[in-house]
Amino acid sequence: MDWEKLFRKQIKPPIDPSKTKKNFSPEFTEKPVEAVKARAMKGAAVAAPKVKEGAFQGWSYVEGPPNSSEPGMPPTIRE
Repeated sequence: MDWEKLFRKQIKPPIDPSKTKKNFSPEFTEKPVEAVKARAMKGAAVAAPKVKEGAFQGWSYVEGPPNSSEPGMPPTIRE
């Protein structure tokens, strides 16, 4: 998907939002797009939330086996 061309309306979007918004409240579908557009055009990715230093002290992340017999199993977190 060429997002720049889509933003400039040079290509047709893969979906028609006017046909797919029936499950969303007008509270959201009637909001102006300008705020969203302004954030998207800044060129920055969404920033990760800031985490207090030391919030996970004493904890470690252990990735599960790569060929686990149970696909989709979450990683193990050990204290």
